[in-house]
Amino acid sequence: MFLVWVSLTEHKWVTLGERRRAMDQVGDAIVMTDPQGKVLYVNSAFTTMTGYASYEIVGQNSRMLKSGEQNAAWCTELSTSLQAGSSWHGGLVNRRKNGTTYREEMTITPVRDSCGEIVRHVAIKRDITERLAAEETQRFLSALLASSHDAIIGQTADGKIQRWNKGAEALLGYRADEVIGKPISILLPAHQRDERLPLLENAWLAQSCSTESILLTKDGRQIDVSIKGFPIKNGSGEVVGSAAI
Repeated sequence: MFLVWVSLTEHKWVTLGERRRAMDQVGDAIVMTDPQGKVLYVNSAFTTMTGYASYEIVGQNSRMLKSGEQNAAWCTELSTSLQAGSSWHGGLVNRRKNGTTYREEMTITPVRDSCGEIVRHVAIKRDITERLAAEETQRFLSALLASSHDAIIGQTADGKIQRWNKGAEALLGYRADEVIGKPISILLPAHQRDERLPLLENAWLAQSCSTESILLTKDGRQIDVSIKGFPIKNGSGEVVGSAAI
């Protein structure tokens, strides 16, 4: 990463300024330190992630980012890896300039001189706070879905069943593997499919709604149900499906 680049066609050295500008275009934060941890360089992504401008962090020890949330075993593992001259990869909690903490994924790689001595460490950092929060939310929702006694059914925008919990299995008799990927219309009596299906799909995909309907169980029984439906949107706010309780 910090080697001098050579153009094979023009045989021109890439200048230090050009390398710095290139690293400032990288989305991940890059930090270069000396072997003792004194910061020598940070790119613009580092400033975005931590709030520290280059002039505030260069010359300081990288320990100033510590949140204090890492235990002794974690610190020992990191120190041992660096002293052994090995690369290290893992997660940690650091503190921004404004005092808030964030979770990051970091890889530290040693840079050696021509004699094999470590002269620099380069750390590549990525803020994973939002990703971990989203994963935690997903785990919570999955647990809620699995444990609910109500039937919870999710469908894609084109009307294919995507989620099916134990409550749906108990109410309608189908196992999840029997209905996932099937059209939602299999749950409606034949004489109501043309009339009720567009109404249900349009309502669920447009906005949250409540309605009553008749659903068809696996063994052919027709049951009266109360349905609360709501759209499912992606991070851009686009409707990608719907769910119903």
